[in-house]
Amino acid sequence: TAAITEAANTFISKYNALMTDLKNLSAYASGGKAAGSLAGDPAVRQMISEMTSIISGTVSGGEFSSLSNIGITNKPGVGLALDATVFNNAINNNLDDVANLFTSDEGYATKLDAWASTTINITLTSRSSNISDAIKAITNEIDLREIRLASVEKRYVAQFSNLNRVLASMSAQQTFISQAFSKNSNS
Repeated sequence: TAAITEAANTFISKYNALMTDLKNLSAYASGGKAAGSLAGDPAVRQMISEMTSIISGTVSGGEFSSLSNIGITNKPGVGLALDATVFNNAINNNLDDVANLFTSDEGYATKLDAWASTTINITLTSRSSNISDAIKAITNEIDLREIRLASVEKRYVAQFSNLNRVLASMSAQQTFISQAFSKNSNS
């Protein structure tokens, strides 16, 4: 029974760690804490909802139909927790139905495994593809803006060069006129 209890505790701690990570990644900024890197991401919120739904669901085919029947409960703010007395009583009196609760076609481990495969293969691949597309779009926008800036720079350089020529011409005319007046006033 010690190995089974250890396996249940490992299941609980890994589930709780994943839920904590997902919640931290999707958390909004508050109270001076920075927002998670996926704050507000609907895919992460959907993942949390789906995991909660699986864990709070029921399994048929045995004496036990939910995790709470074997002492695993979902405590707000804590996550899954194990009542060792209830759990040990369940595995000592009906080990096959405890195993059914996890490993049957409808079992929690089976459902979570199928969910994880689907989520990783579809949701995360889709998000990765969307991010790649966004990066390409941003890169294209940067390229277009650089072309536009180069064009504006070329135009400004041409305008500045023309202005310099006009100013040089005006300066030469001013010098000529100043010299002409100066000769006339000396005569």
